[in-house]
Amino acid sequence: MGGVVMANASRRALLCGVAALPVLTVPFVALAVDPHDAYRERLHVAHTEHQRARPIENVARHGSMESRAADLVHARLWHLADEVLNLPMPTTLSGLGVMGLAMAVIVEGCISRECQEEWRQAQLARAILAMTGEKLPVMWVGWGDDPGAIERDFAALDEPGTLPAWAMAEAARQCA
Repeated sequence: MGGVVMANASRRALLCGVAALPVLTVPFVALAVDPHDAYRERLHVAHTEHQRARPIENVARHGSMESRAADLVHARLWHLADEVLNLPMPTTLSGLGVMGLAMAVIVEGCISRECQEEWRQAQLARAILAMTGEKLPVMWVGWGDDPGAIERDFAALDEPGTLPAWAMAEAARQCA
């Protein structure tokens, strides 16, 4: 019986000690909605369109309707990423994850130790993605400095490409 009383007394002392620790306030609220969250799916869709347009851009005649459409697809992805980065700072871990996703999209495939600025951006994006659990896009080829990234990047260019209808319509309008 004395052991049980001692165990309860030790537990109370421990809990009182934990209760006496200073409370850390973190600006992230688990249930809050962050404006960054509205961009997650849009970034994933735009990235997929971007990856599918790359093979066409690689072979399209400069100035052709296909070339213009591919340029529009790429511009849309980077514009979306810039919109995310121009929002006020995230207030949730989920919003921070979307910010990491936007940064990752911007520096995908162009990282090397020689390009210190992009390497630093990639390191920060990697840390944000790791801490938030944010997923990279399905057609992600790599950072550029990770094993196999260059091979995946070249292989992606060998895939059959497609251009979304919205980009073809806009390119046709521009060419008219």
